[in-house]
Amino acid sequence: MRVHALKAGTWPAEPEPVTLTTEDISAIAASYRPEVYQAPVVIGHPETDDPAWGWVVAASADGDGLWLDVDLLPEMAEWVASGRYRAVSVSLWTPNAPGNPAPGSYSLKHLGFLGAAAPAVKGLTPVRVHAEQDCRSTLTITFAEASMSSLAEREAALALREAELARREAALRREAFRSELERHVAAGQITASEVPMLLPVFEALHEARPIAFGEDAEQRTPLDLLREHLRRLPPRVPLGEVVSAQASLDNRPPKVPAGYRLSEAGLHVHNRAIAFMHAHPGTNYLDAVRAIQP
Repeated sequence: MRVHALKAGTWPAEPEPVTLTTEDISAIAASYRPEVYQAPVVIGHPETDDPAWGWVVAASADGDGLWLDVDLLPEMAEWVASGRYRAVSVSLWTPNAPGNPAPGSYSLKHLGFLGAAAPAVKGLTPVRVHAEQDCRSTLTITFAEASMSSLAEREAALALREAELARREAALRREAFRSELERHVAAGQITASEVPMLLPVFEALHEARPIAFGEDAEQRTPLDLLREHLRRLPPRVPLGEVVSAQASLDNRPPKVPAGYRLSEAGLHVHNRAIAFMHAHPGTNYLDAVRAIQP
């Protein structure tokens, strides 16, 4: 991969602006010796020149400035190919700087890829990446002048793709929350009618920040606290009749001996016991009656 990294001119720099001549550019290229010092490829301009996302393998001076041949790690190559990093900037040792591998001239310290930050050196050939996979799944990368319209189109396409991915992630997360709540319904801890009310609560708490209870307490998210509350809920006893075809048959008044009749209170207890048995399969009638008694 070949990168247009620097050209002659006066440019903003730290601690003060610097003027580089074509002779300076040629000296930087000529003094670059990877066997003595190999400049890393970094993101931005970190003080410690790490982590390295690749290495500068060669440098050359052309009529329009300094060009660098770089070898990028696969992940960095993908980021550049996707347009995440479209500009570059270099860090140079000054001629008399301690540690300069080429004393007496400016020399390359590192090559930084920039995202949103603007490079100090204007007019460099922008990074326009054309990537295609061959049978070895490698990237073929070329450089060309990029117009503002092509950059805008690429940004719009990237924004649409990110929005679609976010929509899919939200849909998958919503279904996972729904399944989680349905398990509580099956356990009798909540009712099916409460799922639509709790679902948006789960989604809202998903992004909430953790809460610390006490100085040395473990931080927990509000969603974790709600989940623990639901797990601790005991099975509910239905307070009204369970209306279903089967329940209608089961709710028929029980048979009583001749000459006796079942009071309204007794019939209500019977119906609640039948509803409890439907909500808790495997429960016998006597245990259901005991369970609903206060």
